[in-house]
Amino acid sequence: MTLVTCFKTMDFQSIEFYFSSCAKEGVEEAVKEVEMGITLADDTFIFGHYFGECGGERCIEIFKIEDGKVYEDTADLYPDGTANNFTWSLLSDEKFQLVKNFPSFFPDELLDDSFAVIGQPDAGDWGGYIIGKIDNEELRIWLIDTIDSNIPEYLHTFNDMIAFTTSLL
Repeated sequence: MTLVTCFKTMDFQSIEFYFSSCAKEGVEEAVKEVEMGITLADDTFIFGHYFGECGGERCIEIFKIEDGKVYEDTADLYPDGTANNFTWSLLSDEKFQLVKNFPSFFPDELLDDSFAVIGQPDAGDWGGYIIGKIDNEELRIWLIDTIDSNIPEYLHTFNDMIAFTTSLL
């Protein structure tokens, strides 16, 4: 039984009492996951677009690739730069096959960028892109402008790929 699995079988108040029944490695991280309701695999990759001044279901389209599956966020809440406001619903394997290679196009330069917000996403009602990736066992999320002149050149083609890949789903 993994630590996270062990914690998920208990209510939060009982976690401290039952530490002895779980491995003690990674206790702090597992408690945080239980508090936030988040469990992420090492291959977790989040992508999509969002528009604040927009009406309808297609205004916020965010997806997650993880463990050989693709999920859609059905909460459709404006991204807050964390993993706290997603509700994932499994999509078909057919849809996963359409997007399964997309994470391999992630620009490694983005990992060197210390900013979580790049450009001015959705500042002028032109929308924004969201990308999330596990880096050193931590989920990093970037909110990226859709206007090429507002972002570094290394993101231009990747932004086009986000738009295209999101449209496939």
